Amino acid sequence: MLYPRFALYPYCQIKRPVKAKHQTWAIPVDIAEEDGYYRLEASVPGIPTKNISITLHNGILTIQAERPREKETEGIHYRRRERRYGTWQRQFMLPAEVDVEAIVAEHDQGVLSLTIPKVAKAQPRKIAINPSLN
Repeated sequence: MLYPRFALYPYCQIKRPVKAKHQTWAIPVDIAEEDGYYRLEASVPGIPTKNISITLHNGILTIQAERPREKETEGIHYRRRERRYGTWQRQFMLPAEVDVEAIVAEHDQGVLSLTIPKVAKAQPRKIAINPSLN
């Protein structure tokens, strides 16, 4: 499957599926880079935390959520229904320099926020040469 690409930074690609199985809608996602970490925020209004799943496998971060269809109420006839329901999934290829063990997710007031810390870059160091004992 081909994915359109969006560069998070020059050496990383974020992938978004064009069409996912059972996907009826997609949510907007903002990604920002700050000192020491990336911040991903997704709008998930009306979706309880128990219906959101975040997984990481082989450097691919997957966010999946489900908004169940509301039960039909007898006597109510909708003239228009614009609120979406169903299952959605977004996938992102993480850059190599992130600390996957320290990713933190929060869900508050309809916004899912992930803080993805960067690992400290290796700094060059001078190695001392000890005199030979021979």
